[in-house]
Amino acid sequence: MKLQNAYFFNNERSVIRAIYLDSKDQLIEKIIPVQESNGQYRKFIVEMEELGGIDGLHERTFNYLRETQEILENQVVDIAKKRGLWSDIVEMDADFLAKIAKLVINDDDLTDEKIFKLKLKLFEQEIVTNSTDRQLKSDLRKATTFWDVLAAYRKFKK
Repeated sequence: MKLQNAYFFNNERSVIRAIYLDSKDQLIEKIIPVQESNGQYRKFIVEMEELGGIDGLHERTFNYLRETQEILENQVVDIAKKRGLWSDIVEMDADFLAKIAKLVINDDDLTDEKIFKLKLKLFEQEIVTNSTDRQLKSDLRKATTFWDVLAAYRKFKK
């Protein structure tokens, strides 16, 4: 088997995902704990020399994270388009979309205070202030999660 690619697989950089090509041209994935006492790890380090050694491993990790982040952000935008969350997403600023994608990805990082501020901003929107539907306003006021807030606000647009 020949090592094709490898990168750290967790934030602590204590696990490596190594991808090998076997004699039948099949890709084989191996998960290798980073432990000097681990024979598999020591063998991997020798194999990794052909791909730039430990510096190459760090560079491949950076590239893997960047590529997967980009893929994920694109998926978030595609989902938003399909669900009609933004009416004219094409005209939006790329940095803004990256921030929205980060928010969607890390929605569990939102504190109650941030959710409250989001609801305040939404209540300032003309579509909400001009609405006479008390139930919709009540639903928005009672929403406790990021997704509940979005769902409640979306009902104003129907």
